[in-house]
Amino acid sequence: MCKNAKLFHSIKLIIYLLASTFCFATAEAKTLSSDEVTSRINKIDNYLSKSEVNGFSGAVLVSYKGNIILNRGYGLADKKNEIPATTDMVYDIGSLTKQFTAAGILHLVKEGKISTDDTLSKFFDNLPYNKKEITIHQLLTHTSGITDYPYDNRKDFYKHIETNTYFDKVFSLDEQFAPGKKFEYSNTGYSILSRIIELVTNENYEVFLARVFFTPLGMTQTGYLLPNWDASLYPKSYRLGTIPGETYIPHYQKRNKVPWQVKGAAGIYSTVTDIHKWLNAIAQERVLTPELITQLKTPYVQMSHKSKNYYGYGWVVRNSSSETELYHNGSNLYFTADIHWQPVDNQLQVIMLSNINSKSTFEVPTQIVGLWEKPETSPKEYKLPAWRKVLSWIS
Repeated sequence: MCKNAKLFHSIKLIIYLLASTFCFATAEAKTLSSDEVTSRINKIDNYLSKSEVNGFSGAVLVSYKGNIILNRGYGLADKKNEIPATTDMVYDIGSLTKQFTAAGILHLVKEGKISTDDTLSKFFDNLPYNKKEITIHQLLTHTSGITDYPYDNRKDFYKHIETNTYFDKVFSLDEQFAPGKKFEYSNTGYSILSRIIELVTNENYEVFLARVFFTPLGMTQTGYLLPNWDASLYPKSYRLGTIPGETYIPHYQKRNKVPWQVKGAAGIYSTVTDIHKWLNAIAQERVLTPELITQLKTPYVQMSHKSKNYYGYGWVVRNSSSETELYHNGSNLYFTADIHWQPVDNQLQVIMLSNINSKSTFEVPTQIVGLWEKPETSPKEYKLPAWRKVLSWIS
């Protein structure tokens, strides 16, 4: 990053820090009566129960001011054996993994071991010229220009590739654009960040996360390999509500490692309760310093010229009808994960982990937020695609 770019980044962060401090200090999040909370949750539960009849399944947690007010499983974790979904089951959280990677990087910033302005040349040798000046900040905000590691099909996304082979290939690929010039979502950028964590700490990425975050926060059901899960906690998964799939935990266990295409970018398993613990820890500033938490939530880059969404560090930052909202979703084409969080006063958390992947499943948390903010409205009906059974026959 050139000096002018570093200066611009620093000035932008200072302005946002001052503005957010003022806004967060003056924001008056409405306090609801217990009757209002109960009424809204009843409407949300009624919507989810109707969605369950139409094919939705998974676990949903809703929290108000840090306190859980809904935590239920809906539908079936295993359709063939009619096993109900529960909140104890562990789901692939997809790209929600990125928020742990971003927080891990900032933890190393807190320890003085790295800076977000550090370039790749500090951590990797023999880089092509056009990769040397890519910064950690650009990797965190998907503005690095790094091209994602190529794979022919979804199974290749979980193929194990030796470390040097993987990164040699990544750094040999042509850049999509000059670093810092635009936003382009990149899983590989976050895999590079997980490798930086390993190089700086001399620890495995998951071991590091467990040491600094998961174990201290009591997140015993979150990880790739370390949690002591029982196989009964693994739900089946269903693409489009019909095409069956399996959890990838046994694949991780068979090799006793996580493929680089996944590590740091996706594929962590968790429960709605563990993610609730994580959000509360951020809200209570038990994870990072207030200044570093603000960096997580800073809207650094507009995600498209028409979008009202901006990317922070591992989070999408956007405005809901009431206040700033942090958001992210994730998927491996079978599981679906989603967080909507209004962080001012920890007002609202909506966490959904589902074993159904479909457009309607991605819309469920948005419908929940809409019911919470405007309980007089009618939510959009949950529907799975009518042609899904045809796909199941030819799959």
